[in-house]
Amino acid sequence: MRSTQFWIDTLKPFYNICLEAGNTKGYLHTEDTKKKISAKHIGKVLTKEHRNNLSLALKGRKLSQNVLEKLKSRIITEEHRQKIGEALRGRTFTAERRLKAIEIFGKLVGVKINVLDVETNITTQYDTKTLAASALNTNRTTIGNYVESGKLYKNKYLIKKV
Repeated sequence: MRSTQFWIDTLKPFYNICLEAGNTKGYLHTEDTKKKISAKHIGKVLTKEHRNNLSLALKGRKLSQNVLEKLKSRIITEEHRQKIGEALRGRTFTAERRLKAIEIFGKLVGVKINVLDVETNITTQYDTKTLAASALNTNRTTIGNYVESGKLYKNKYLIKKV
């Protein structure tokens, strides 16, 4: 490597795109090259071992303040939203996976919800809006709206914050 670096430094060849021998740090791919790389990876399925290795490599990684600011300030266009929607359309999760996600994310931030069945006078308490929504086969936004309005959901359930 030292001899290669010596010749790069000495001759300063115009065809060598890397300034440091054995390292591509600082090199930016052209848009055309990026498209070719992207096209080559479409449909590629990573093994579980490969995914685990990627996960381990990225664990503990800290993003720079500059990168964090860029992520926070990015604006998602309507076209981008449509592409995301198309990518997710038709995607379904098993009931087990949905409940697991609800348990994990529900522990992060939770507003306890009481649901009173006015016909049977039975009150059920849920740890989060998400759990209540799942039990009532609706979404968190609907639960929040009925908590705020004080109206009966499906003319049967009174939903209140604890």
